[in-house]
Amino acid sequence: MRSLQLHSLIVTLIFFALGLLLEYKRNQSQRNQSLRNQSQLQSGGGEVEIATTNNQEKLIKGLKFSSNTGLDLLSSEYSSKNAGLQSPGAWGGNPELKYFTYLEVGLPSFHHVTGIVTAGNEDLREWVTEFYLEYWDDYKENWVKIQKVFKGNTDDKTLIVNRLDIKTSKIRVYPVNWEGYPSMRVGLIGTLANFSNCKFYKAKIKSVEPGQRRYYQILYDQKCRKIDHSKYQEVLDALQKRDQKLRVQENTISTLTDQLNHMKRDYCPKEQLIELAIKCKELNRLKIKK
Repeated sequence: MRSLQLHSLIVTLIFFALGLLLEYKRNQSQRNQSLRNQSQLQSGGGEVEIATTNNQEKLIKGLKFSSNTGLDLLSSEYSSKNAGLQSPGAWGGNPELKYFTYLEVGLPSFHHVTGIVTAGNEDLREWVTEFYLEYWDDYKENWVKIQKVFKGNTDDKTLIVNRLDIKTSKIRVYPVNWEGYPSMRVGLIGTLANFSNCKFYKAKIKSVEPGQRRYYQILYDQKCRKIDHSKYQEVLDALQKRDQKLRVQENTISTLTDQLNHMKRDYCPKEQLIELAIKCKELNRLKIKK
């Protein structure tokens, strides 16, 4: 019995170790892929600006932060809840997972984002010197990487602005290089943007499975499809002809109804007809006898 229990324990430990090994290889594979992608990015980015009062007045309110570091659940000082520009601390990435760890910034709605503002962790003298971005394509529903590295901060106090021109509802920030620790605070500049349902339907028609394609095609045809003037005139003429036909039918029904009412007024009731028929029979019988 003990040997069986020992054998079962050994098998369990082996499977557990294999699971850990597979998870480690999967993480390494993801990291290597991120490194390969990173090697394709353009270095340097555009010119950065020092944030001004005017910039800060245009900051988008109601941002929601999250991260894939796992520190949010631990209430760490590097949790994403500290990622806002007004936070006394800052968010911190995982320095062991360069190009893989990110801070996700969720906007309250679809926006035209024209700039990203970054700052360091003033309490600990930590800041990010370079980073790259991904944004969510709300029409195709996938992440899009901006193919360049943005210049970050040069100290832990100054607010830096990098210009953008994207329409999205969320952005991911990936630290590339840093001073001390990949620690940063983030804000976004922009304005509300109109989300085009018609553009969304067209994108879904091209991207979804054939079984779902018809659903979005019907939505697009009903709400978005436009017809030229000649086609519009044809439809209008057909509707006018239908209305004329309906009016003729209504007049015919009205005439027949009037005729029926007139007949009811002019003809004898059923009892009188029966009485007249009986009298006719009697007259005919008298004529035969004569």
